Amino acid sequence: VIRMIDDGESDDKLICVPVKDPRFEGIKDIADLPEHRMKEMVNFLETYKLLQNKEVKVTGVEGAGAAKEVIEKGIKQYNEKFSK
Repeated sequence: VIRMIDDGESDDKLICVPVKDPRFEGIKDIADLPEHRMKEMVNFLETYKLLQNKEVKVTGVEGAGAAKEVIEKGIKQYNEKFSK
């Protein structure tokens, strides 16, 4: 998960890989990604809203455990909002 502040609000981005794609077979956690690939993703997220004059700041990068927590939190929030 890439943690960021987007236009003043917390906005986590998940890094996902296709399960059955052999090009990503060895990717199980953030440490398995090539360092340059991570730099590219972080750079993209830091700059993709420049033309909209919006500020984006990457505050951290965390592994699969943190990403699973983000997913579980999102599912819980969805269920609380829409299962009533």
